[in-house]
Amino acid sequence: MIRLHTFPLFSIRPLYLTIRAFHKAINDVILSRRAIHAMNNLFPLATEQDLLQESKFTVQNVV
Repeated sequence: MIRLHTFPLFSIRPLYLTIRAFHKAINDVILSRRAIHAMNNLFPLATEQDLLQESKFTVQNVV
């Protein structure tokens, strides 16, 4: 006797949506890490001297 095992079609859509959401989450993490890396390299941390110099410049422009 031949047994026919069918795949339940109703389970394809949730599986597809889960895989798509997981792929999007991984992509978001990768893009976030790239953005953080770019911000750290393009804009180094300001020193106290840089902040004081900027505050003097801003006060002079306001007056």
